[in-house]
Amino acid sequence: MNIYKLCEGAIKRTDAQSSITRENFRFQQSTIDEIVKLAHNKYDGYTAACGPAQRSYSLAFCQYINDDDLIDCTMLEAKLTHYSPIAGQIVLNVALHYVSVSDNTTQANAKAFSEEKVLIR
Repeated sequence: MNIYKLCEGAIKRTDAQSSITRENFRFQQSTIDEIVKLAHNKYDGYTAACGPAQRSYSLAFCQYINDDDLIDCTMLEAKLTHYSPIAGQIVLNVALHYVSVSDNTTQANAKAFSEEKVLIR
């Protein structure tokens, strides 16, 4: 099945130009999960997590996300575009790098924190 065809029915279209709102682009979580799995299978699991890693900067510095919640947030965020949990682990390491740099934490401490949290999943 074509990945884009799966999305087609979920996009709201009108004859007139509609305003850009979050509601106009909202998909059911099951649709997102199916699209991500199709892409994962189509490319034999070779997706690199580049997109989620680039998006991790805003998660790492969001004042509403504390360090303990950062783990769950990055894993959930990566699931929006990647089927493999490895993508979330990559994103978490990138986010923890940003946090460690901003907190003057050593890379070794950030790595130890990451391994403790990620490897238990």
